[in-house]
Amino acid sequence: MRIAILISGEPRAIVFKEQLQFFTSLFNSLVKDGHTIDTYCMFKLNPVKDFIQSKEGLSNFSNILELFNPKYLEFFYEFKEDALFNQKFKKRYPPMFFSQIKMIDHLITQAYNNEANYELFLRIRPDCILKGKLDLTNINKDTVYTSVKCDAVGNDQMFICSRKMIEIWWISVIRPSLSYVIDLRFDSSLSPEYFIFYHCPTKQVIESGLIRDYNVIISWITYPENYSAFLNYFKYNEDYLKLKDTMDRNEFLEKLKQTTLKFNGIMNTSIPV
Repeated sequence: MRIAILISGEPRAIVFKEQLQFFTSLFNSLVKDGHTIDTYCMFKLNPVKDFIQSKEGLSNFSNILELFNPKYLEFFYEFKEDALFNQKFKKRYPPMFFSQIKMIDHLITQAYNNEANYELFLRIRPDCILKGKLDLTNINKDTVYTSVKCDAVGNDQMFICSRKMIEIWWISVIRPSLSYVIDLRFDSSLSPEYFIFYHCPTKQVIESGLIRDYNVIISWITYPENYSAFLNYFKYNEDYLKLKDTMDRNEFLEKLKQTTLKFNGIMNTSIPV
C-alpha cells in the first residue's frame, strides 16, 4: 500500500539517537512489508530552547531528515490564533486540542491533496515510540487504528486510517471542530484523544510511549503508568549530554534553514502561521 506518514509536534526527543534508530526500524519494516511511504512533517519549535537547538541536535536531525526524505517540511513558533488564545485562557500556550489538531490537519491536507492518492495515513508524534512491529495487514477501511491508551478509546500518539476515514471522519467531523471544541472546556486542557476518537470506530493495536527526557518515558498502557514496557531503550548518554549544549537562537535558525534547504523546508519562524 501507499502510505502517507504524518509527523507533527515539537521536535523534542526526535533528535535522540535512540529515536533515529526507532524511526529507521519503523520505516525499514514498512518498506520490507512491501509498502511505499512518503513523509510529511510539521514541527512547532520551542520558543525558549529544545534539544534540537544544539550542534548535536542539528546533526542528528539532519540524519533523520535523510531517512524521512520529506515530501513536505515546515517549522514555526506560533499560530495566528495563539495571541487570542493566550488572552482568553491567560496561559502561555494555546489549548492543547487546537495546537495539536491544527498541525495534524495541515499535514492531512498536504497529503490528501497529493496526486499519490494514498491508501493509508499514519500519524505519529516525533517523541513517540512503539513497542513491537506495526502490522498493517487486514486493515479495515472503516476503522481508525491507534496505539494503546487505557483511559480512552484511542490514542493520538499514533493512529492509522484509510482514505475513506479521512473523508468521512477527519474532514467531515474533526476539521470543523477546530472552530468550536475549545469552548467546550474552559480550562483549555482538552487532549485530542478524548474527543476525536469518540466520533469513529477505533481499535487499539500497539503499545506506545512518549519520551520526555533521557531515561524518562511516559505511557498509558495501564493505570498507573507502565514504564517497564520500554526498559533498556536508552543507550547513548554521552550523546544526550551534547544535546544540552544549547546554541544561540539566531545561529540555530540559520543552520536549521541550511539543513532543510535540500528538502525545500518552509521556515515560518518569524511570522505566525
